[in-house]
Amino acid sequence: MHNRHIHSICMAACKLTVIAVNFFFFTFTSLKFKGPDLFNILPPRR
Repeated sequence: MHNRHIHSICMAACKLTVIAVNFFFFTFTSLKFKGPDLFNILPPRR
């Protein structure tokens, strides 16, 4: 029994994880630079 199928699933999961991390990092940096404009849309946190 070989692990080719499990290996392909792990590779796909790793690629999705990298894409998700890059997406969240990009949105986080864009929020940091354009923070006040976007945070005015959200209700104030108190």
